[in-house]
Amino acid sequence: MTSDSSIYGWGRNNYHQIGLDHSKNVDTPTLVHSLNGLGSPITQIVCGVWHTMVLTKNGQVFAIGKNEEGQCGTGDTANKSQWTQVT
Repeated sequence: MTSDSSIYGWGRNNYHQIGLDHSKNVDTPTLVHSLNGLGSPITQIVCGVWHTMVLTKNGQVFAIGKNEEGQCGTGDTANKSQWTQVT
């Protein structure tokens, strides 16, 4: 996260865990545009091996990536290719 709250990701992305609109691995820092649609600025980011979670300024939590064991906290075990709110 940069000082202007832009968020960049790179690395393995086979489960969409970076939050990009594809599942290709990324070698260079890439702006994560998909976070703009969450309705509130991101204040914290947590990355697991195959999933990512973010906390917004208004207290919402969103997850993306591998979820076969429920690690995204969304109440199911379906992998998440789009940001999904944790309730």
